[in-house]
Amino acid sequence: MSCAALLAAEGTARAGNQDSFFYSDDAAMTAGAVTATTRDAGAIWYNPAGLGGISRGQVDLSGTTFAVRFRPVSGALATTYSGGHQSTDLNASDFFSAPHALTIIRAIGPTVAVGFGLYVTLRDVRTAESELEFDGNSGGAAPVPIHFQQRMDLTIDQTRYHAGPGIGWQIAPSFRIGASLFGTYGKTNGFAQYAIHGNDPSTTPSTTDAFILAETRAAFTYIGAQAQVGAQWDPTPDWHIGLLVRSPELLFSASARGANVLTFASIAPGEAAQASFVLQHPEAAFPAFTVVAPMRVVAGIARAAGDRTWISAEADYAPPVSNQGIELQPTVNARLGARVRASDKLSVGAGVFTDRATERNVGTSLGEERVDYYGGTAGLEYRTPLSLSTNTSPDALVLSTTVALRYAIGLGDARAANIDLTSTNTPDRTVSVVYHEIVPYIGSGILF
Repeated sequence: MSCAALLAAEGTARAGNQDSFFYSDDAAMTAGAVTATTRDAGAIWYNPAGLGGISRGQVDLSGTTFAVRFRPVSGALATTYSGGHQSTDLNASDFFSAPHALTIIRAIGPTVAVGFGLYVTLRDVRTAESELEFDGNSGGAAPVPIHFQQRMDLTIDQTRYHAGPGIGWQIAPSFRIGASLFGTYGKTNGFAQYAIHGNDPSTTPSTTDAFILAETRAAFTYIGAQAQVGAQWDPTPDWHIGLLVRSPELLFSASARGANVLTFASIAPGEAAQASFVLQHPEAAFPAFTVVAPMRVVAGIARAAGDRTWISAEADYAPPVSNQGIELQPTVNARLGARVRASDKLSVGAGVFTDRATERNVGTSLGEERVDYYGGTAGLEYRTPLSLSTNTSPDALVLSTTVALRYAIGLGDARAANIDLTSTNTPDRTVSVVYHEIVPYIGSGILF
């Protein structure tokens, strides 16, 4: 039996899903379908060409008050012992806070604007536990009754940041280009523990006693970079076309800390006592320029009907990646969204999206998965124009507040574990999963 292999080995960089959060008010309302239309602070992320020709400065702070993720894994842990078999679930229901975007833009001329954005592009917290007691026997020619106690604990905390400048240039009234450059920082903290104890309850003290304890505690961090370029073209006043090309995310340096511990002890009548202890340290074996997230090409088209009213559709393609043990499959996603200006102050929006996993394989450790998400968004924006003593225009200063909601269902596979107390053969196993996530969004902005 191998217990260490079933625990989350946090010395790896997994790309996973790419769009768990939205980073601008328009994107939160319309499922992220803004490549062709973005003309606000969100352009730094979604298409820096949208900065071109912006005449007003803007400061945006957006985030989720909390996120809720329900991730049940049925039959995640299967234990085989002499004379029997037990299976137990490993379910996680996690509530966590994730403020995720701060952006500022400023025009430096009639056709050029610059900005800076800080984004939390990954935030995931998972805590799951399972505890089980059952009765079996020791096997052999003269089996004795054994009472088993088993426990599994799993905690994973992941965060990734993108931060950097963007610039946009309006070459012609209907054509804009732009670029952004981000420094990236990712960190993963993981803890996993499996313990099983068996003893003969008919004797005091027990003449048959055995336990196994496997534990992994690790922290993995990396520093990298990612760049993107974009263009927007308005062939007519009502039609808008956008294109974004995002480079692969390249890892420059990585480090891993922690330890893997495996202990075992057994005492049985007529047999020599056995005990072992193994201590290992994780390694971050990733050289500079390892690709940890794929290149992406996003193309969008939108039809506008007046100020702040439009419908937009886009396709998103990520090519395959194979390097340093990171295996990513070609992935296609789509987004469709609409925004309607209901009044001078109020706008509403809604959209649907896919966010499919880029991982080619589920992974080898408990807690790893490959899950495709499908969902929708809905929200509203309220704008409050204000005049200033130095500028009597009724919209010299505009305060905006956006509230939106993102729901997604996740369909895919998760790694499960087999513990066989009678054999050293523990074949790999996955189980089908259905996840749910609910992510509220609150955005506040100032246009000046």
